[in-house]
Amino acid sequence: MLAIEKRAVISALNRTALRGSAKGAVSLGLIIDVLVEGDTVRVLINERVGGPNGEPVPEDWVQALEAAVAAVAGVRAVHLERRPVGTAAPSLQQAARHSRPVLDFGSARVIAVASGKGGVGKSTATANLAVALAEAGQRVGVVDADIYGFSQPTLLGASAPPEVTPDKRWLPAQASGVKLISMDFFAPAGQAVIWRGPMLGKALLEFLSKTAWEDIDFLLLDLPPGTGDIALDVHEMLPGSQEVVVTTPDPLAARVAVRAGQMAQRTGHTVLGVVENMSYMTCPHCGGELQPFGRGGGEQAAAGLGVPLLVRVPLGGPARRGTGIYDAQTPAGKAFRELAQGIVTADTAATM
Repeated sequence: MLAIEKRAVISALNRTALRGSAKGAVSLGLIIDVLVEGDTVRVLINERVGGPNGEPVPEDWVQALEAAVAAVAGVRAVHLERRPVGTAAPSLQQAARHSRPVLDFGSARVIAVASGKGGVGKSTATANLAVALAEAGQRVGVVDADIYGFSQPTLLGASAPPEVTPDKRWLPAQASGVKLISMDFFAPAGQAVIWRGPMLGKALLEFLSKTAWEDIDFLLLDLPPGTGDIALDVHEMLPGSQEVVVTTPDPLAARVAVRAGQMAQRTGHTVLGVVENMSYMTCPHCGGELQPFGRGGGEQAAAGLGVPLLVRVPLGGPARRGTGIYDAQTPAGKAFRELAQGIVTADTAATM
């Protein structure tokens, strides 16, 4: 049976044309919750538009939303239920008990990039995937969620910090065709960030909720390595997010990477697959593959998580001047563009 992704249902709902409205159902605040139970989907909607005193939701809107959900791959039955405005979302109550608000980015696809160990190139993979998605025509935002080890501004070549709007929100920095927020913009130069867990969660929440992320198709999160507080906060605040796990070919790195992916799976998130970074280098004499970091780690991690090995990224550049972004025609650049195209294609197929 084809697994139904909540994200695909939400995306279908928000793309549905509603007579007399230029906005989608999510943008209008109609959707309370989406509950997937096998091949059956229950959609809870507010019974009125615009608050308790608003107009009742038109019947043709209800029919259009039901038809949109029924068209999602794998759905056999749809139940759309109208509820009084202010009804709590059942699937979000657990996150509320942990005092973590649940954030909604509408139809934007949220992908966390995770690793078990540091030094496997997770941040470089995040930056290059973001740029490759942007070059494929997607509108992309990046959250540098590695609060201690921030690096995205350097990798993406950001030259100016975010601006502040009159309503005290941040306009994300623009670099290499993507939007960006990072602790690097706020920490004193040359000083370490020395915070306990609750402060990390607060910073992440502000990055996500106080940044003007309007009009994006993808939001990528560069997570710190491991399964600590930030990863937990992401899984609670972003229940519809997905994950890509980065490892090297080294078997030890792969074993630790599996733990990071298992955390996502145990909290009900989808792991899209594994990226094997630093997979090989091309011998300058014979043109064959040299594997200085071992072999098989990507396959090992993918098998351990029951997900595909998405791409093998070779060592080497060169990177674009002043960034960590590989040129499109380099072997590494081609690998990241293959990864981006696969993710976009899979997203399109899931929402058809």
